[in-house]
Amino acid sequence: MKKLSAPMKNSLLFTTLTTLLVITACGSDDAWQQVDNTPEMFSFEGVWAFSPSDVWVVGSPALGQRAAAAHFDGQRWTASEVGTAYLAGIWAFAPNDIWAVGGDLVARYDGTGWKTTSLGEQGARDLQDIWGSSPTDVWAVGENGVFHWDGSIWQQQAHGEASGIWGASAENIWTVSTFDFKHYDGESWSTFELDLWGGNGDLWGFGADDVFLAADDEALAHWDGTAWEELRSDDVFGDLQTVWGSASDDMWAAGSFGEIARWDGKTLRSVRRQAMGSPYLMLFKAIHGSSATDVWAVGGMLGAEGNKGVIYHFAGD
Repeated sequence: MKKLSAPMKNSLLFTTLTTLLVITACGSDDAWQQVDNTPEMFSFEGVWAFSPSDVWVVGSPALGQRAAAAHFDGQRWTASEVGTAYLAGIWAFAPNDIWAVGGDLVARYDGTGWKTTSLGEQGARDLQDIWGSSPTDVWAVGENGVFHWDGSIWQQQAHGEASGIWGASAENIWTVSTFDFKHYDGESWSTFELDLWGGNGDLWGFGADDVFLAADDEALAHWDGTAWEELRSDDVFGDLQTVWGSASDDMWAAGSFGEIARWDGKTLRSVRRQAMGSPYLMLFKAIHGSSATDVWAVGGMLGAEGNKGVIYHFAGD
């Protein structure tokens, strides 16, 4: 499945709404709670947490709104206009050095405001994700390739669509796309095979021999430096398309039907999903945290009142 732009995603949500009727009920983890008084957004696409009182979200603004980013200071949300219709991915090095992508734009926050750079002349379209090892080594991926910032200029480094990226270093980078999973060794890109669906993918890791992949499938996959291993469980119903963790034995993944799953190093289990007969369809698109007890999942839901962005927060053990 291709990683869809915001309008196309809404169509997908609508056409799959009826599938909720067959979802089995599942108790929610009480530590995961929906956040009230969130910014008005059509859908939240990315999240980055420095602490429980320093959180950024990006996404598609609600009708009549222009802010594609918002910041939470522990008490209230403050919306920010970035200069683009929407933002799809976020990466940060520090509270005063935050990067985001959307359309053909890369946006950078310096602690006081956002500035944007267009990669349209380099061929960028529908940028979806961003990662960097340092402020002078930043990578953005989207519909038309992989783009690299060396501290001075942006250049296209590879062709082909990609929706998720993460690296252990500038010479060890992984991407996921509709049909391919790829790896960069500092000189060239190679394709690797996995028995996963692929599509709205995401990666997170802790080193060259410790990488986790969510690929819009009911399973995760883990790279140990030698081979990929599927982490599959009958307990998980929704397709997992975003992943983050504080440690290799404490990983979180989220995706369709409001599914949030947790990997404890041995077992992948569902901790919350929508109950049977829910009058809305929820899709989590990004997950991130500042610690094992401060994790945020963001996305959107389609219900009787139309589309609405949603944010959930975990503050448990």
